[in-house]
Amino acid sequence: MAYISMPLQNLFSLVSSSFHNFKMGEVTLFTLVPGFLHRYLFSHSAAQIWNNIIQNYFPDAQNTVSTYLGTIYVDFGWPGVLGYNFIIGMISSLIYFYTKQRNDHFVRILYAIWSSGLLLMLFFNMFVLPSFLLEIILLLVIYRGVRHRVT
Repeated sequence: MAYISMPLQNLFSLVSSSFHNFKMGEVTLFTLVPGFLHRYLFSHSAAQIWNNIIQNYFPDAQNTVSTYLGTIYVDFGWPGVLGYNFIIGMISSLIYFYTKQRNDHFVRILYAIWSSGLLLMLFFNMFVLPSFLLEIILLLVIYRGVRHRVT
């Protein structure tokens, strides 16, 4: 149970603290860019920003997970949290209804990938990881190639 409750405790600690130095997308963008490009695209490390937040605002600096909302809150505050949840909810609804309407392997795989991302968001924002985005992009490319060969 602690494995699930600690990320929420870290998030609640961050929100209830006096943190108001929002980064305007820097931490999320740092996560989105593959690691080998960080030194070319960022003058200072967003990882250092996140480490400072962990040291100053989290109750246990050894447990650095703060659910998917941690980085969104650090970047944009409450408006970002509400907007991000709205966007993820809309995309999830579209994928769900698209899955209900169509009965092919592509939408089943897309639904499975998206659902795994939603499930793992309890621990981290999976939708900004390059590997997760690569899965979805490869699925779309393969589907498009297969669809053109069939028609």
